[in-house]
Amino acid sequence: MRAVGLSAASPRSPSAPLRVAAGFSLLSLTRVLRSYLVRTVMSIPGSHQRKSIRLRGYDYTRMGAYFITIITYQREHALCRVTPGLQDDACIVLTPVGQIAQRCWDEIPAHMPHVEVDTFQIMPDHLHGIVVIASPPPPPMPDEERRYGLHPDGRLMPTGRVAGSVGAIVSSYKSAVTKLVNRHRGTPGAPLWQRGYYEVIIRSTDQYIGISKYIRDNPAAWLRHHGPSPP
Repeated sequence: MRAVGLSAASPRSPSAPLRVAAGFSLLSLTRVLRSYLVRTVMSIPGSHQRKSIRLRGYDYTRMGAYFITIITYQREHALCRVTPGLQDDACIVLTPVGQIAQRCWDEIPAHMPHVEVDTFQIMPDHLHGIVVIASPPPPPMPDEERRYGLHPDGRLMPTGRVAGSVGAIVSSYKSAVTKLVNRHRGTPGAPLWQRGYYEVIIRSTDQYIGISKYIRDNPAAWLRHHGPSPP
């Protein structure tokens, strides 16, 4: 796997969604990721505790690599089945919905030339992937401005939908998959994804290696904790 351009770390901030100290082993990083996802990704959909985990003040059009997690609506196991493979491995059998999700992921760079896609894994009710903003995004249209929304705690924060930003990439991807899935199912307007997404700014090569390993190991971890998917 080739090296990717990593985002330069912004000053350490107490609001950073995930911080990994220098010198962490891959095992330690995996444990940190697992703990982080239990606190966030594994939270109950629609819970009153749900809150934005975007890094306040960070420019999400900045070149670099980002670890993205997207969850299906009501945690429906719509994307794939997990079955035992050889030895301790696991096999992923994509559903038609998962096949659409995979195809749309692969096609992201064709629609957004400043973006590259990296390690990616579809799971029954969520997906993990690394997106890389490899070059400055194209300038916004003349009438487009950075838009801000009001956070529940009263502070102003970017909506994340700035042209070329991580938020725009994820929003476009989710919309494309939903449209194609609803066309396939004959269910116009039906939700496919949980609102929003989760993201970690990848700040170093070691962190990139650890996150990539975590993504690749996800099917085997699912099999250990949940067992094989039903037929």
